[in-house]
Formats: sequence, C-alpha cells, structure tokens
Amino acid sequence: RKWNMAILWAIIGSLFALFGIIHMPKAGFETINDPIWEQCEALRSADETIIGTSCWEHAEQWMFFVAYLMLAATFGLIEIAKRFDDSIADSIDDPSQHAFDDWFKDAKKTTTLVSSDEDKAMAKVPRLEANSEDEMDAVGDYVDEA
Repeated sequence: RKWNMAILWAIIGSLFALFGIIHMPKAGFETINDPIWEQCEALRSADETIIGTSCWEHAEQWMFFVAYLMLAATFGLIEIAKRFDDSIADSIDDPSQHAFDDWFKDAKKTTTLVSSDEDKAMAKVPRLEANSEDEMDAVGDYVDEA
C-alpha cells in the first residue's frame, strides 16, 4: 500500500525495459522498433463494406516500457484516490521493516589522531573498556603485557 514507492519502482522498471535491460535478450536499442506481430483491423465504410485494413506493428521492448508506465499511472491514481478517500487503508507498518533501524546504536564511534611514533605504537595496542575495578585491573595487566 505504499503507492509512492510502487510508482517509483514502476518508473525504474519502465526505464530498464526501455533500455532493454529486462525482458530482452540483449540490452540496447536495436530491437526497440522491431515488430514481433501485427495487429490489423478492417476498415469499413458507412455501409459496413470492408475497404481496407489498418495495421499497427507492436515492438516488444516498446510495449514493456509503456506497460510499466501504465502501471505507474495506475498507482498514481490509487495514491490520489487514497488521499481523498478515507475508506482506503493506509500502509501496513511491518515490524520487520524496522529490524535494522538501531543496528549501530551501541557501537562506540571513536577516532584517534596519530601523529608521533609513540602515538603510532600506542595505536597498535587494542583498547579495552572496563565497567568495574576488577575489569580495570585486568585491562591494566593486558596493556602492561603489550
């Protein structure tokens, strides 16, 4: 029910179809006008006598492009209708959609500017953080050993 995203993806799909990236054996514009079939209809006079035919050649690449644009237009109409009609339900908020929103919230972001040789040597020593006095002693022992 996220019609704006559907519109965006339909337009992206139409561009992929236009360039032959999808639905075509080879990307490019070589086949954009190559007809794969003709649709002909009889031209009739006022008294229903057939006086000729009118044919339109359909190119597959062009048809996919137009089809995706028609989908985008349909999704646009639904979005417009949704804004004026309260009976159309809003988007469903899927909890799994937000699974990685706070992925890095606990990550501590620190940077160290290393300028002298002594600082470069210290930068190679892993930094440990301690939460209690016992852990502080363990950290001190580890750093002394390094």
